[in-house]
Amino acid sequence: MDRLIVSTFSEEGSIVIYLDEVEISKQRDQIEISLESGSEYLLHWFIKGKPKSVFSITVSSPRSAEFNLTKRIGLGGKEIGGYHFKL
Repeated sequence: MDRLIVSTFSEEGSIVIYLDEVEISKQRDQIEISLESGSEYLLHWFIKGKPKSVFSITVSSPRSAEFNLTKRIGLGGKEIGGYHFKL
């Protein structure tokens, strides 16, 4: 088993994080979940907030899944994205 650690930040908005099709967080700054080694996963998100405000999503563990995104919310006030990884 590997420990997935995801941290989120939103300056002026809300972030919902999903792992595959399951919501794993809603307005939590850090999420920790045990995952099965040798499997593939899709981490994806939906952000809604004030246009031009900053948000970030960081996967700090396990090392093989490290990811960092810092971005501004677009003029529409919504952003989506995803990240595929294998343990």
